[in-house]
Amino acid sequence: MTRLLYTEGNGTFLEKNYVVQNMAPNQIRVRSIMTGVCRSDIDMMLGHFPLLPEDMSGHEGLGQVVQVGNNVSGINIGDYVATRGEPAYADEYNVNHFVQVPEADPKYIVEPVGCALNIGEKIGLGSTLIIGTGFLATVIAQWLTQPQGFYVMDTFESRADPDIVGNSNIELLDAWGYEPYEDLEDVEDTYDNVVVLKPIDWQTVIGLTNDNGKIIVGSPIIPSTIDFSEALWKNITIHCPSPRDDNFDKCMQEAVDMISTEELEVDTFWTQGYNRDTQWQQAFADAANRPEGYSRGYIEWR
Repeated sequence: MTRLLYTEGNGTFLEKNYVVQNMAPNQIRVRSIMTGVCRSDIDMMLGHFPLLPEDMSGHEGLGQVVQVGNNVSGINIGDYVATRGEPAYADEYNVNHFVQVPEADPKYIVEPVGCALNIGEKIGLGSTLIIGTGFLATVIAQWLTQPQGFYVMDTFESRADPDIVGNSNIELLDAWGYEPYEDLEDVEDTYDNVVVLKPIDWQTVIGLTNDNGKIIVGSPIIPSTIDFSEALWKNITIHCPSPRDDNFDKCMQEAVDMISTEELEVDTFWTQGYNRDTQWQQAFADAANRPEGYSRGYIEWR
């Protein structure tokens, strides 16, 4: 028996007792140290995202291994791991998707970084527009400046520098040589790759995408306007990358490697930690309301 933070989609997170199931041979058991508060958790709390089962509550985990399954090798009790697993809002949980990290530091909450790399790897050759300048966009833009991101795997042809549209993290993007458009109305071109990282009207996305292009969906499309007939006519490929991608564990390991070597700088994004016992409600409130100076928050077990 342990504790779990969960939501019923009525505007708050709650706390309850949670029974950790018997561990499978291919799993490890993790004691939570830090868990990132994801925007999808907030959308679910506010009723804007489908309610997931309680055993999928919290997915940006970082913890310490307390038990190792019989079929797991290369990991030991006491090691620190970043998890792509649920429920990372529990004090302890079982997981079979994880990567070892060097220390318990918020920059090694790598599940959201893995999300960014998983999206970035879907970007092909030709011109690219990234819609959004939040955490995912800034990691993708930074990654694209590195050899791992600049070249398309298997062909080693270089991607074109992306155009970006949005109005947050501007100073950081400027430091990497990007000058984002402030508004979609400023975008006059069409693109071979359109990366959607904020809610947007479907018809707008289609209009920005060239024939034979790609739409890479990393944020919900406004559903009332979706019509696939024009995408079919233009032979557009639509990617919906998520942590369920078979490639995702590799992306998490790549994130750890690049953070460790300072090829990716992500620690500045984690602006606020919250005590698990006394501040967990504030963690969700701040993530929903985003006070000045807030970028990303995490709950910390102390």
